[in-house]
Amino acid sequence: MGCSMLDLKVVYRNLDPAKPLDDPLPFYVKRPSDPVGILAEELKLTESPLHVLLIGQRGVGKSTELNRLRRELHYWNTFQVDLFATRFPLHELNDLLYSLVDRFADSMLRNDEQLPQFKSDIQIAPARYVQNKSADASPSSLLGRLVERFRDRCKNSPNLLLDGCERLPAKDLEVVIGLFARLQCSVVLAAPIRVALDYEYASSIGEWDRLVPLPAISVLNEDGRMDKIGVELLKSVVTKRAGDESFEWRAIELLVEESGGIYRDLMTLAQQACIRAATSAKTSVTEQEVIAAVEQRRQEYSFYLTPEDVTVLKKLLTAKRITRQEGLIPLLERNLIVSYQGDWTRFAVHPIVRPLLAHEPLPV
Repeated sequence: MGCSMLDLKVVYRNLDPAKPLDDPLPFYVKRPSDPVGILAEELKLTESPLHVLLIGQRGVGKSTELNRLRRELHYWNTFQVDLFATRFPLHELNDLLYSLVDRFADSMLRNDEQLPQFKSDIQIAPARYVQNKSADASPSSLLGRLVERFRDRCKNSPNLLLDGCERLPAKDLEVVIGLFARLQCSVVLAAPIRVALDYEYASSIGEWDRLVPLPAISVLNEDGRMDKIGVELLKSVVTKRAGDESFEWRAIELLVEESGGIYRDLMTLAQQACIRAATSAKTSVTEQEVIAAVEQRRQEYSFYLTPEDVTVLKKLLTAKRITRQEGLIPLLERNLIVSYQGDWTRFAVHPIVRPLLAHEPLPV
């Protein structure tokens, strides 16, 4: 349960949208049907490598779910690596993968209690492998060797959790997805939504055992009525971080409505409303501050809304369904459109963007 009243400066920090929840997870709220909890149990039970793509648009909580998965697996034989975090400048995809080998190895070496004398068996230095481009030093072969050494030492295959793919160029993302599908250990890779919707990834994702979709949390049902389960879940996301009295009830309702069910948008709006209340010397956030935060966010969206965007968005308002060829993927990646179903069939214009369309004529 949330605290009854917190200082708004503390609340502001708790609402940070840039930080995925990490262990411990006092603010974590389970998604409906708890797909990651189910996945964690399967990874504990399986005796064969399991390759899973955790897919969703920006801000729906993929990184937080990876952190939760690591915790559910009790960290045993489980290594989480940000694929895009490197220790040296990247000039090509191989540099990134060499860096991953280094980070994966370091993750293993830090587990000295679990892996006695493992440190003397593996020494990985990125410069050494970047300079040596021979076939036996390719990233895939090095990763394979690390996995085999781990298996020899621990008698179990590791679980490798990968984040950071959202920031990879499309051509590199396709290579990465193909590479890790063939690694002989369990892999859970957080992937952007285009992987599920763009035809060019079809052959790559076909090599994976399964896709676990993470859609936005539903605020409205398809018939326009309130989705009570989704709304209550999102309210609890705010109150767990902010306490029960830091936001007036109508302020929380408006935050949930305008977030579109995207966690990061919910946190961004709540944080901006919070700082407005704090600068006005208020002890709690009211509807007035939320309205101001929403309007600021709407203005930000309006700066890069193109006539082509308006055409697609207006069509979605009336048709409720649009195809991939009609510009769906770029608008999803910019969160102008929100995905609400795991089978990628239900999409809606983001609530903050919707009023902008009433003032935008259809381009000729």
